[in-house]
Amino acid sequence: MRIAGIAVAAVVSAFALAGCRNAGGVEGTYKLDKTAVKKALQAELAKSNRPLPPGLINMATSMIDSMEMTLELQAGGTLNVKSTAPINASGRLGKTEEKEGTWALDGDSVVLTVERKPLRCVRSGAKLSCEAERKGTPTLIFVKS
Repeated sequence: MRIAGIAVAAVVSAFALAGCRNAGGVEGTYKLDKTAVKKALQAELAKSNRPLPPGLINMATSMIDSMEMTLELQAGGTLNVKSTAPINASGRLGKTEEKEGTWALDGDSVVLTVERKPLRCVRSGAKLSCEAERKGTPTLIFVKS
């Protein structure tokens, strides 16, 4: 009787753990973490060891503040991206674009591919940190919502 009770508890625990893993899966909606992106940009600019034009950091952070970006990672490996460009020179919000792509797990990374351009993101809890291949481009950081 006692062994049967232990076996039942073990089976219930195994199903509970499997449910937790699935609940914490990579699928879901992620929004751009503007605060984290601004910090990453400031750190990148500080590492450049070049004199920066006055106001460059303020201008760049203002642009980030006016950006909107959402990633939707769907089951089966499909991806939807919705982004709104920063405010343009005339003070109007830029146009909104929606694109489709794919995503795949690769070890601790999630590889997002849109228009045949892969972007490798490191997953840490509910965050995705995506570094562009082009040097000097800030890391994009998304938080699962």
